Amino acid sequence: MPLIYYNYWTNDNYQKFIKELSKLQEKEYLDFNKRLIFTKYKMIGIRIPELRKITKEISKTNFRSFLDCKTEGIFEEIFIKGVLLSYIKDYNEFVSRLNDFINLVDNWAICDMCISGYKIINKHKDKFLNNIKEYLVSLEEFKIRIGIIFLLDYYLTEEYIDEVFNLLENINYHSYYIDMAIAWLISIAFIKYQEKTLDYLEKTKLDKEILRKTVQKIRDSKRVSKEVKDYVLKYKK
Repeated sequence: MPLIYYNYWTNDNYQKFIKELSKLQEKEYLDFNKRLIFTKYKMIGIRIPELRKITKEISKTNFRSFLDCKTEGIFEEIFIKGVLLSYIKDYNEFVSRLNDFINLVDNWAICDMCISGYKIINKHKDKFLNNIKEYLVSLEEFKIRIGIIFLLDYYLTEEYIDEVFNLLENINYHSYYIDMAIAWLISIAFIKYQEKTLDYLEKTKLDKEILRKTVQKIRDSKRVSKEVKDYVLKYKK
């Protein structure tokens, strides 16, 4: 049976809808996800393309009422709410709801896959950079990672690349998911701005382990020549 979408969402029909999502479970996919994603939330096991289709259908309803409903603690539910933010056109409302969403994020998957579609940021980059700076000085692991992924997705441009590198230097709280995000960002920056990134790697005070991860990601890229891959080994101190 297809899912039922409500034009206006209440806590009652919202709870019914979340329960109905279980009909879309793929057990093998659930088992696969559990090996990759560590979260406090219950996982149903629904593929990402399917979740994006569901989110698009919800966006055609009064989706703000969906966002206002109390969360039930389901991974796919949090994902849907995160992607729904991409349909908000008012910047102030977007930032307000984004902060609510960020407080729900406890894993790399929701962090990385939800925030890549927030096109509204491209119209307010200078203003939104102040929010990112606040995320980066947090003591919350995934709030910091979100800040880093925002930089990766929206600020690896000629105008902002120097500021991005400066912000990385000022991150004081580190963990596996934070450091991997930093390494990922630098490796993408290397592909786009090789000379600037090499200069940064010469001067950075980043931890040696982060540099090792960065070099590995650069060397794993198919867009980097063997000669350059061999050259960056010097930074794998």
